[in-house]
Amino acid sequence: MSINLKGMNRNQISDLIRRAGARQEQLAKEDLAAARSKVQSIAKQTGFSIDELIGNTPSSPRKAKYRNPDNHEQVWGGRGKRPAWFNEALKAGKTIDQLSV
Repeated sequence: MSINLKGMNRNQISDLIRRAGARQEQLAKEDLAAARSKVQSIAKQTGFSIDELIGNTPSSPRKAKYRNPDNHEQVWGGRGKRPAWFNEALKAGKTIDQLSV
C-alpha cells in the first residue's frame, strides 16, 4: 500500500498518524491475546499452570532479618525498598544491628 504524503495537508497527515496509531494498538492487543491463548493451551496440555511455565511460582517466604523494635509484627527481609519504620528507626538513632532479628 502506498500513500502519497506530498498530496496531503497537515490535518490529513495528523489524522493518518492518529488512525495508524490506533490500528497499531489494536494489532498489539490482538497479538497479545493470541500469544496468551497459545501459552494457556501449552500449559493445559502439559499440566502446568502459566505461572509455573514462566517462573512466577511463589517462593517460600524469606526469613526476617530486621524487626521493628516498637512493633514486633513489622519485619523486613532486607531486600527491596526499606520500609518506613526501618528508615524512621535509623533516623531516631537506632543502628542496623539493633534492628536485626
